[in-house]
Amino acid sequence: MPSASTAADADHMGTIRVFALATLAVFAVASTAQAATIRFAHQDWRRFKSTGNLGQKWDPAMVSKSHRRLTVRIQGDLAGGVGSTHYQRRGRYDMDFRISAGAGKFVLLLAGREGTPFNELDFAEGKVGDSERREIIATRHWGVGRSHLKQHRVRANFTRWHHITVVWKRHKMNVRLDGVRFAHFTRHISKTPMALKIQTAGANVGGAGADARLQVEHLKIS
Repeated sequence: MPSASTAADADHMGTIRVFALATLAVFAVASTAQAATIRFAHQDWRRFKSTGNLGQKWDPAMVSKSHRRLTVRIQGDLAGGVGSTHYQRRGRYDMDFRISAGAGKFVLLLAGREGTPFNELDFAEGKVGDSERREIIATRHWGVGRSHLKQHRVRANFTRWHHITVVWKRHKMNVRLDGVRFAHFTRHISKTPMALKIQTAGANVGGAGADARLQVEHLKIS
């Protein structure tokens, strides 16, 4: 059973200061230039093509689909990402994921149209420098600054397949890893539609290492 902690340590808060509170420009909602749409899990997704505020480079070539599996690669400072075009208010999100050991980091998130970090649930986010992929963090953002977020952590070997579930109801958001709840949010729950994003960040943002890949499959949204 995974272990969980609701306390963010000094190392991670340093990461949040640079990575999350700097409007999470590292990730999707900062991306305004987007490439061709692809079809995955019965939805249309836009591949990101842009450079983030911290020097992140998203290239559509880093994203590929084979049958029911989506792969987002990391090659040095180069990374990729996709954002669903489907926004909904409340629901359930199920998927299997893994990320190989190596450079960079990743995040699976729900993002509202308000923009980062004003309405966002990062339900599975890798840690900067965690090249062995031993921890993920779930963060609910509802504004700028540490007083406008809540976090939970869980440890496991994320180079192996794991199943993650997000249940979003009117007054709560829960995140389960392999059937075990590790994150529970009951305040500042989104009242507006959100869409799913799947993204990586390169070595210049997430830390050095070998080329890596994030894979997602069996995605179901209801």
